[in-house]
Amino acid sequence: MIARTGPVAGGAVAGYAAVPVANLATAPASVPLHLAAALATAAATAWQAVAEVAGVKPGQTVLVHGGAGGVGGFAVQLARKAGARVITTVSPAGAGIAAKLGAAHVIDYTTTDFRAEAGHVDVVIDPVGGDLEAASLDVLRPGGLLVSLNTPPDAGRAADRGVRAEFVFHRTDAGRLAKVAGEGLEIVVDRTVPLARAAEAFQYLASGHAKGKIIVQP
Repeated sequence: MIARTGPVAGGAVAGYAAVPVANLATAPASVPLHLAAALATAAATAWQAVAEVAGVKPGQTVLVHGGAGGVGGFAVQLARKAGARVITTVSPAGAGIAAKLGAAHVIDYTTTDFRAEAGHVDVVIDPVGGDLEAASLDVLRPGGLLVSLNTPPDAGRAADRGVRAEFVFHRTDAGRLAKVAGEGLEIVVDRTVPLARAAEAFQYLASGHAKGKIIVQP
């Protein structure tokens, strides 16, 4: 079984954790259990953004920022599975990962302003925030949607551009997690760290260089 503790429970970097039975979902049998745990927050957040808030449909074009990251990599896969053409921004080290996950066009944000190559898109999924929010509005088609996963976006500024902006705060939901577990998503693992060295995992995560997920394993 896999689960996510509640948002105020302080996480679950521990050998054991008490989790309400209503939060439990069956782990996919196709991957080791410690890897399946990576789905509980990152993949479920991506699902909430792509499937529930954006309602991505076949034929749409979706821009995912950070397409080699923990949430972004899952968002790329889910948008592709929904039938969308996916564009993503990554560092050079993440280009191969994003392409493998299904991105049709990969933009190196270290050398290229994505606005010059993205064209007009229907949806932007933004796990990064900051200056990307305003820049992302420039590539949305009229009526398009920016989904921010980092901080609440400026809905008024979006409306002035003729587009929409929504914020996703991930909420634990076993039903959603069960759907995600059944999607056959590829879990990209940057590194696995033993529980006794969990602090190292957080330090590396804070560096902003992680590709995919960092797993803390008892």
